[in-house]
Amino acid sequence: MSAEFSIARMEESDIDLLFDFRKRVMPENAKQCDRQRWHWLYRQNPAVGPELPVWVIRTPDRIAGAISAVPVPMRLGGGTVTAFFGTDYFVEEAFQGLPALRLLKTLQANNPIHIGANLSKSAVRLFTKIGYVDLGECLYVASAYISQGEIKSTLSHIKHLIRSSVRSVAQLGWYGQEVLDTLPEDYETLWHRIRLKDPTGIEKDATYMRWKYQECPSIDCQFIALSRHSCLRGIAVVTVRPGIKDRGHTGVLLDLLVEPGDDLGLMALVGSCLDFFSSMNCD
Repeated sequence: MSAEFSIARMEESDIDLLFDFRKRVMPENAKQCDRQRWHWLYRQNPAVGPELPVWVIRTPDRIAGAISAVPVPMRLGGGTVTAFFGTDYFVEEAFQGLPALRLLKTLQANNPIHIGANLSKSAVRLFTKIGYVDLGECLYVASAYISQGEIKSTLSHIKHLIRSSVRSVAQLGWYGQEVLDTLPEDYETLWHRIRLKDPTGIEKDATYMRWKYQECPSIDCQFIALSRHSCLRGIAVVTVRPGIKDRGHTGVLLDLLVEPGDDLGLMALVGSCLDFFSSMNCD
């Protein structure tokens, strides 16, 4: 490893060097080499300030490592704070070890709240060692009750139960639904009701939702709006991934928001998503 390196926040003038680095270490990863997506994450993001939330290992002739943070507003303790979702953490092999750890600690020093997801086993070990709390065990325990062979039949059973319940609700004329290309105009009213009952979590106001879904260059999504008596009761954000060869399309539920405690609304909204996916020929 070269002894000459420094760690600093990335400047706008370093963008070409950053993408040269990404192409060297991730030549097959089209997402990491997509400048439009990078601009959306770190420049269009309404939570990003004047400085880029990206830190790099810099040598005299190149960038040899980088770590980024996607800032998001979170409701916590009766107020709103900015949390960092750490992402795009890569270093050249020669700079793994202490330089990589120093890069991570530089990110930590710039914000006290960090959230990590989709981590490799080695990253989990590193983060646990330096004091992060591993929340993945809860998900593992929940998923352990369904063995691999039972997943398909279990999901089919759940879908049947949901559709049966939704048909009963629909027959009473309680709910209406609409598929939209943009966030519903009255979304802020729904979000205000949700946040009063759920004081902890990401601040998903209209500004955040438009940035996260409408402005994202890599996802073509739609909004399913659920209403009752002309009042917006919930929304779901969905997308459809094209099928490969003889396989059907895949429906993806990106986000779902209803008031806490509105179990019938939740059931109806999930059922609306399943009906939408069926209409789009999803498996």
